[in-house]
Amino acid sequence: MVGYMVKAISLVMMVLKQKIEKKFKKAEWITGRKTVVTDFFNENGIEKTETEENKYFYRSASTSKQIFAPPHILIKENLGNEKIPMAFSDEYLCFKDSIIGIYSPNKNELLYFYNRLNSYSKTYRFLLFCLSKTAGITYSKSIVKSNDIMGLPFSKDSFELELSESEKFIQDDLLDSLKKIDAKELIRKEELTDFANIFCQTLNPIYEKENMLWQLDGFIEVEESLFVSVFKYGRKSEQQIIKLDGLDFNSLSKFVFDTNGQSSKMTRVFRSYLHKNEYDILILVKPNLKRYWTKSIALRDADETFSDLKIAGF
Repeated sequence: MVGYMVKAISLVMMVLKQKIEKKFKKAEWITGRKTVVTDFFNENGIEKTETEENKYFYRSASTSKQIFAPPHILIKENLGNEKIPMAFSDEYLCFKDSIIGIYSPNKNELLYFYNRLNSYSKTYRFLLFCLSKTAGITYSKSIVKSNDIMGLPFSKDSFELELSESEKFIQDDLLDSLKKIDAKELIRKEELTDFANIFCQTLNPIYEKENMLWQLDGFIEVEESLFVSVFKYGRKSEQQIIKLDGLDFNSLSKFVFDTNGQSSKMTRVFRSYLHKNEYDILILVKPNLKRYWTKSIALRDADETFSDLKIAGF
């Protein structure tokens, strides 16, 4: 009986070994080697390594021997808070999931590539977020995949990586959204001033002529839930044209926060155009939440204003 059990156990062990060897493979270039601990690889670099003790790995590991050899660049599949986590290494380093490696025998060329990625990390983070199929959709806002990173455009011409001012506004707002997930964050008055400046700066290259330009007339907070901004087009003037305290704020609030029935609520943006005292006026009413008054939204609002004016024949 004992002999039968020993034979059965031996048979089971042999079958298990065959299954392991079919799916897994020994990798002496990994076992016993210094290995990056993924959770300790961040924007500050590689903060912790450990000796790899596993003996069996997926057979695909045999196709990636060279990426562990120096010199190489290690890049974590993450957007980071300020820059993409990456490190340049002159030593043999293994790594596991969520890290990609780039090897080249030409150290100077590899260093150039690494420094370029670091110098334009903000731009590359922006591109990754826009182009990635996973960032902001699955797992986490900051998770990206190796194909996203390897698909980034690389140019030795710095001009091709420079963004316009408008593109930078969009980039900054988008990357800030990775840090701030509170959709109820309130706008500050100084941020409203930035919004107004960008709105006017976007329209004035089209409409400014003979001292006639778009400018902020004033803004006011309503019942701690709305902000009303008034813009005017005409001669440059510090004098306020629209008296904000004369507006029907109760009606505006009901329009912006329209409750349809008892279970659904719709938030609108109120826009009104009028002419007063030789000035064309735009009244803009929105919730006092920051997401309605960002720099990139100022670009969109200016674009919508341009479309409205064009339809009206201006």
